[in-house]
Amino acid sequence: MSNPLNLTGQFIADTYGRLLQTQDNNVYDGEGNYLYTIGGTGGGSEIPGPTGPTGPTGPSGAIGAIGVTGNTGATGSQGPTGSQGPTGSQGPTGSQGPTGSQGPTGNNGATGTIGATGPTGTNGAIGATGPTGANGNDGISVSYYRYKAGTSSQTPPPATNQIIWDNATQISSTILYISHLTTDNIDIDVFLGLITTEDNLIIQDQNNSSNYQKWLVSSSPTIIPNNYVSVPVTYVEGGYSFSAGQDIILVPLSIGIQGPAGPTGNNGANGATGPTGNNGATGPTGSSGEYSITTTTTTYNIVDTSGTFILKCDSTGGEFQVNLPTAIGNTATIVVKKTAGTAAVTVNGFSTETIDDGLTAVINNIYESITLVSDNSNWWVI
Repeated sequence: MSNPLNLTGQFIADTYGRLLQTQDNNVYDGEGNYLYTIGGTGGGSEIPGPTGPTGPTGPSGAIGAIGVTGNTGATGSQGPTGSQGPTGSQGPTGSQGPTGSQGPTGNNGATGTIGATGPTGTNGAIGATGPTGANGNDGISVSYYRYKAGTSSQTPPPATNQIIWDNATQISSTILYISHLTTDNIDIDVFLGLITTEDNLIIQDQNNSSNYQKWLVSSSPTIIPNNYVSVPVTYVEGGYSFSAGQDIILVPLSIGIQGPAGPTGNNGANGATGPTGNNGATGPTGSSGEYSITTTTTTYNIVDTSGTFILKCDSTGGEFQVNLPTAIGNTATIVVKKTAGTAAVTVNGFSTETIDDGLTAVINNIYESITLVSDNSNWWVI
């Protein structure tokens, strides 16, 4: 108990069981609050005096602090688990009945035999080739082409659009080198390829016909495709010498083959020698030949029936066909030349008309060409 007044008296308990404290006959509660005074007893008497009235109830003392929780007692041991009753036995599984045996697989039926291949029919007979018509009379072909004279070099190749001589003294030359392109940028490779031995070539000033050179082709020309032609020649007449870059024309003259001589008649009696007659007048020169040139990259139908027609074929995009007109009544000379591409160009005769006894002619190689003429029934390559 607390002792806030530092009382020195003894602690006593009143009739209510409270713990009190006394000092100098005064009574205090446990908190030191004055309650009452105790009367004195007779001198020397040990008999206590009457109990004084009960003082008022003092206030409740403060609740003491909660004491420390005691340790948890040890957990008692778990009682033993009762034994489980026995599991009843399972009845036996019945046995499975036997699997029945599989029946045998039936045999495959026999494969039927393959029927025999029927015989190939026989090819029909090839019809007889019709007779070749008679050759027409040989004439004179005259065309001219525009060029420039080249004098700075005497060795091939010539510059584009030029003719050059293999000798600085032009009329002493033995070879002419002729570009395949004229000054009009026309490719006449095909026509230059038609020049042959014994033809005449005339080179003339475009502005003055008196200035010319005439040459005789002495042997077969050499063609350098799509570049130039080398023509062996022999000088005939003219005597003019062309200057560098001068405008000139080239005139090839193809003379027809002379007919055979008639049989020699019997010798007559020698008569008197008559006077020598005058020379006959010179006949007129034949008219210039006409030609046209077309380029195609796809199937082409030729319709020309006269003159000379040149078709340049570019097969870079693939194969194609060239269809000829009818040979009946056709006097045209037709030239078909492949100038580019690797694909074939096929030339077809009209309907059932033939080309050298075949229905077609095929041009495979670049710069290869065929020249065709009609015999009034079919076409022939010349």
